[in-house]
Amino acid sequence: MGRYLQEWVNPDSRWLGFFTKMAAITPHAPGMGGNRGWGWVLRGDAHDPLGDLWPESSAAHTGYTRTSVAFDIKSGIWCVLLTNRVHFGRTHDITAFRRRFHNVVISHFGPGLCG
Repeated sequence: MGRYLQEWVNPDSRWLGFFTKMAAITPHAPGMGGNRGWGWVLRGDAHDPLGDLWPESSAAHTGYTRTSVAFDIKSGIWCVLLTNRVHFGRTHDITAFRRRFHNVVISHFGPGLCG
């Protein structure tokens, strides 16, 4: 996952071109009640897993067990959270934990981004 996200934030990526990246993190469903790119949840979406400190140029993707990947294309910061919410049953919600985790990552690795 780390290598995959590094390609998203690397301006010299051999696999993902600049225009592909920009198209993927551009909102493609305006007026449909969300803010989604091509496979990515963008800032401002109701299901945005990021905390409130990530910049508008960030994107994320989540999984059923509450895993998440996130990156900010401008700063180059990325993170992966591997979790298993169903280990203790399917009713445990860790949304607040995930947002706190992402806030810690961006505040630690992205000084100056957090206002």
